Amino acid sequence: EGLRAFFGHELPAAVRSARWHILIATFCLVVGTAAGFMLTVEDEAWFSSLVPSGLAGGRGPSSTRDDLYNKEIFAPWPGAIESFGIFANVLFSHNTLVGIMTFGLGMAAGIPTVMLSTYLGLPLGAFIALHYDRALTIDFLGWLAIHGVTELGALILFAAGGLVIAEKLLFPGRYSRLENLAMHGRLAAQMAVG
Repeated sequence: EGLRAFFGHELPAAVRSARWHILIATFCLVVGTAAGFMLTVEDEAWFSSLVPSGLAGGRGPSSTRDDLYNKEIFAPWPGAIESFGIFANVLFSHNTLVGIMTFGLGMAAGIPTVMLSTYLGLPLGAFIALHYDRALTIDFLGWLAIHGVTELGALILFAAGGLVIAEKLLFPGRYSRLENLAMHGRLAAQMAVG
C-alpha cells in the first residue's frame, strides 16, 4: 500500500511540482551533450579527454565502423551473469553515486549540481560524435535508448531534486531556510528516491 501510494501519488506530485527544475536539469544535460558532440566531431582526440577510459570500454578514435557495429552495438550477448550480474551492478552503482552527488550538491547553492549535470552530457556527446563520424548515429541512439532513457531520466530527477533544495536555500521567501528545507526537502527527496 505504501509503494502504491508513493508511485501512484507522491512521486508524480513531487515531479509535477519541480517541472521547472527538471527543465533546467535537462537543459544542462543537453548543453553538455551538444558541447561534447561539437568538440569530438571537430577533433576526435577530444574523445579521450571527455570519456574516461573505464567508460570508453575500448572505444575511441581508432575504432572502426565494424568494431563499433559488431563488437559494441550488436555484440553477441555475453550471458546473464556478465550482463545482469556484473555490468548492470557496476552501471547501477556508478549512476547511483553520481545521482546522489548531484542531488546532495544542491546544498551548495545548486552551482555544483548544474556543473555536474552539464559535465554528465560531455561523454554522451562524445559517444554520439564517434558514432556519427562512422555513420552509426541511428544505431547508437537505438542502442542507447534501451537503457539510457531510465539512466538519464534518473540523473535528471536527482539533479532537479538538488535544484529544488538550492532554490529553497537561496530564496527562502517568508519562511526561514530551515523551515523551507523541512517543507520542500521531502519533495526533493521523493524525486531522488523515485
